[in-house]
Amino acid sequence: MAQQIPVVFADALMSVRLASGVIRITFGSLNYDNKLEPRVTLVVPLDQFNGIVRHLANAAKNLIAKAREAQAKKSKPRLAALH
Repeated sequence: MAQQIPVVFADALMSVRLASGVIRITFGSLNYDNKLEPRVTLVVPLDQFNGIVRHLANAAKNLIAKAREAQAKKSKPRLAALH
């Protein structure tokens, strides 16, 4: 049986801290009172942080490009066939 990987929704970056050789990135989301609450903290070894950030930046760039392409295809006017 495959291991379950937790999925956590976050819509805000709350903090980024360095302590004891690790970066701690805390993400949060709004609660029912519209207040930001911490949801999860990602802990990354300092020597791995630059590589992870670089991969995230590249992934974001690719996803944004794909989203723009999809939006452009959607918004192109279609010519009606002449009968």
